[in-house]
Amino acid sequence: MEEGAEPRFTPDQSRQALSPGDQDEIALSRLVYPHWIKEGGGAVADPRLQQALKDFCRPLFAVSDRANLPWTVTLVNNPEVNASAGLAGMVIVNAGLLPFMDDPYAFAAVLAHEIGHVDCRHTARGTDMALLAEEARKQGATAMGDRALAQLMPELDGRIADFMTLMKNAYSREDEAEADAHAVELFERRGIDPRLAANGMRAIQRLEQVSGGGAGNEWVTDHPLTPDRIRHMERVAALRSRPAANYVLPGWDVLKAAIPTDPRIRKA
Repeated sequence: MEEGAEPRFTPDQSRQALSPGDQDEIALSRLVYPHWIKEGGGAVADPRLQQALKDFCRPLFAVSDRANLPWTVTLVNNPEVNASAGLAGMVIVNAGLLPFMDDPYAFAAVLAHEIGHVDCRHTARGTDMALLAEEARKQGATAMGDRALAQLMPELDGRIADFMTLMKNAYSREDEAEADAHAVELFERRGIDPRLAANGMRAIQRLEQVSGGGAGNEWVTDHPLTPDRIRHMERVAALRSRPAANYVLPGWDVLKAAIPTDPRIRKA
């Protein structure tokens, strides 16, 4: 599919009206986003890179469930390999992610995953969960759960703070799986082979291989294990339709010219 071509998918306009809750989410996001960028290391100063990232993301934002949100993305000076989505479609991408992305569709898959968190309202629910957890701690409501955790899973002693943290991690893993599946759907909508959505996790797996990272026990991380995520996305993609030619996302060449791929990833 040619660069800039319109997607076959057209969002259901009945889902696009902003509810009072959406409006509250947008108002809060506009207050929080500048602080989030600052804490993330500050925005990369090069306006050409910022525009290239926006150009790359715009076609993905356009096919989201919540396309009416004021979606925006900022490249920040942070060496960690990560991207995050906040309330109302406010996204940040760490500059440290790009050296480990040698494929535009792997990078697009990471971003589509973050879009999935917003579409599925995980951020808002996660904020509620954090507030509930804090209140539970204040009220001493987690003591029984902490004792049960120590008895049932002694191997986690010292590796996880308490029962509510474990519960929050389990909740987050469900969100991660849902966002992974949503990324596959967004690829189909955008006219990209859904099977390529797993490329993002394959890139993360290569990073784990060269760095010796990766979690040995999925109960200690808020993300499912990477091989499990790849298999899950492959199963979801097998049920989706494939385009005759993949949509070409703009801006990739500009991003990679400025931030080339780490040679270790190409060898992995």
